[in-house]
Amino acid sequence: MELFHKYQRNVLAVISDVSMPRHGKTDSEAGLDFVRQLRRYDPELPVLMQSSDEHNEEKARELSARFINKSSPSLLSEIRSFLTENLGFGDFIFRMPDGREVARARDVREMREILPTIPAESLVYHGRHNHFSIWLMARSEFDLAGRIRPQKVSDFDDTEDVRENLIDKLRESHSSAHRGMISDFDPHRFSHDSFIRIGMGSLGGKARGIAYLNLALAQNEEFDFGGMIVEVPRTIVIAAEEFDNFLDANGLREFAVHCTDDLEIASRFIEAILPDALRRDLSVILRSVTGPLAVRSSSLLEDSLHQPFAGIYSTVMFPNRGDSIEFRMMQLGNAIKLVYASAFFRNAKSYLDNTGYRAEEEKMAIIIQNVVGAEHGDRFYPSFSGVAQSYNYYPIGPQKAEDGVVHAALGLGRLVVDGGQALRFSPKHPEVLPQFSSPDAVLDNSQKGFYALDLRIECCDAASVLEQYEQWYDLRDAEHDQTLQFIGSVYHKDDERIVEDFNLPGPRVVTFNNILKHQSIPFAKAISDVLEIAQKGMGGAVEVEFACEMGDFGRTVRRGKKRRSPKLYVLQVRPFIMRGGNVDIVKYDIPRRQCLCRSMQSLGQGIFDDIEDIVFVRQDRWESSKNRRIAGEVGKLNDILNKEKRPYLLIGPGRWGSADEWLGIPVQWSQINYAKVIVEASPQGYNVDPSQGTHFFQNITSLRIGYLTIPPGADIKDEKAEAFVDWDWLAQCEIVNETKHLRHVRLPRALTVVLDGQRGQADVVKPGFQISGGNSQ
Repeated sequence: MELFHKYQRNVLAVISDVSMPRHGKTDSEAGLDFVRQLRRYDPELPVLMQSSDEHNEEKARELSARFINKSSPSLLSEIRSFLTENLGFGDFIFRMPDGREVARARDVREMREILPTIPAESLVYHGRHNHFSIWLMARSEFDLAGRIRPQKVSDFDDTEDVRENLIDKLRESHSSAHRGMISDFDPHRFSHDSFIRIGMGSLGGKARGIAYLNLALAQNEEFDFGGMIVEVPRTIVIAAEEFDNFLDANGLREFAVHCTDDLEIASRFIEAILPDALRRDLSVILRSVTGPLAVRSSSLLEDSLHQPFAGIYSTVMFPNRGDSIEFRMMQLGNAIKLVYASAFFRNAKSYLDNTGYRAEEEKMAIIIQNVVGAEHGDRFYPSFSGVAQSYNYYPIGPQKAEDGVVHAALGLGRLVVDGGQALRFSPKHPEVLPQFSSPDAVLDNSQKGFYALDLRIECCDAASVLEQYEQWYDLRDAEHDQTLQFIGSVYHKDDERIVEDFNLPGPRVVTFNNILKHQSIPFAKAISDVLEIAQKGMGGAVEVEFACEMGDFGRTVRRGKKRRSPKLYVLQVRPFIMRGGNVDIVKYDIPRRQCLCRSMQSLGQGIFDDIEDIVFVRQDRWESSKNRRIAGEVGKLNDILNKEKRPYLLIGPGRWGSADEWLGIPVQWSQINYAKVIVEASPQGYNVDPSQGTHFFQNITSLRIGYLTIPPGADIKDEKAEAFVDWDWLAQCEIVNETKHLRHVRLPRALTVVLDGQRGQADVVKPGFQISGGNSQ
């Protein structure tokens, strides 16, 4: 009742058990008493009561509540029916008081058009039952629903006043509130809308985040973004109901859930046919939408507050070129099918297993956006792009964790999210670049090339699911395109300095000096404001993917041509799971020699005491050129341990999960899904910065997997080393399995892993040492 009173204006319906605890004891009629009290406040509120005792059905009906037997074989479909009929998720069906249908509206526009023709008796019937406000709330029209709901039919002199009031409210809402709002697809006016939905059902987690930020940017006038233009690219969302329609019409659901071959799944999906109505809508859109398109996933679970997914499903970019609408429609349709298919790929199923969800529970909406960037011959890419996070796990110098961190790179953002070599800085201290502490460090740590969309490639066939249309190019190509000059510098050998003069000879490097040091555009201020808006709205730490196009900045524009200003585009926003959980950790005094590993840079919170297996990369056999082969070996051992249901500790060099095999082991989730704690421990000289901007890193934190970073070469034999690995002890453990580069050992008793997320410290304690006190996870 307390929750009901607090949120009464926003309650759409109530679903309640009949029997539930009250005052510490099970009360067989507590739910009925609860509904009786609700009825005093809202006699028309939709209520669903559920019970395994069918005798409660009559009691529920006496309270005007719908009843469902929990043992019913059609339980889920009955709940779905209740939601559709009572919460406005379907068409608005105008009925007479006797239940006879007289009209229906698919969206707000249709409702506005047919209201003048609806019989007065039907208007009064729906008005008295709050049906208009409930239906509008289900379509995210919260402000409009809030203005209609308090009004009663009795407040008006006659029925025509009720009708006029509704029409006026709908008209006002459309003209004033659609800035930043979601519009249902209309073939006659969609070209004026920035965020469009096709079909019914959920937008999915990723699209919800984009929709929220689109609205927030439109309404936050107090943020000036340093004078920079900030916006969301035009976005078209195919709602999740179309996913169900596609699977069911083509008989794919059962096959996709059980098939384990990604290429076979992709082939079957490509051969399938999209619903006719969807194809017609997309063909209309393609007549006015030109330029390269990105087709992204937006599943129900993706980017949710409690279990964010990042990079688990596919994104397909394609050139969208050709004179024929039919040809471009084929490309777009195949891209959509491949994204649908990725919901059932092995990598996605493995990740879902870790979350406790099943593949058949997932539903997929689709996001279609114009790729941000400009055309340069056969290449298309933005001036730069990347990922910004409102929390920095590794602050240095004047930086604070709450200042956030940005990872940025020339070209498409794949370099960043895949864990490549990108620039890292705090938007509050953009001048502090620890990875560029000297000219030699700039040469070592600057990105060596960039990703761009190859406009010559045609999309899409089944095999393309294993490929990427983003191609890798040399920095010389960016200099030829005149895009490197915005964010690049030159290493001048004569005086060993980094300068911004491309007339000089010397290696080209990506430093962002013009933007961060000389502040040619207010990018740091703009991205900092975006993080603040997103964090405030989502109530916690956030991660934002962005792209920036410099337009005509620094270029001479022909007379009569409008100058294009630099723009910052926000592509995605998701909640960012903090490393400190809700488990308090006592600061233990664990002797140095009792530790297998100790880290002063760790992620995760809690105590694990069920790990008896360790898989590690043998330092005597490791070479960075073998990292991709090592990833395959890790996957084979992971499969064995997974079948035996034995969680394990994984130790190896560089960034785990990096797509750049020179920076670490490029494992996929399906290859490590049974690892409970991962250690990043590199040999001396293999200096790779920890990456926070990657999808892999985001999923590590959201799945609460422990992640320890050890400085290169750190060994327990070095008494001065705060962080270390006891490699000698590890070499003496019982060997269970070996590959060319890996060793799997098993301990007679479990390790104890203590993860202190608040301090960022961790100890992996050898068997036999007793830890007392504290709370365990």
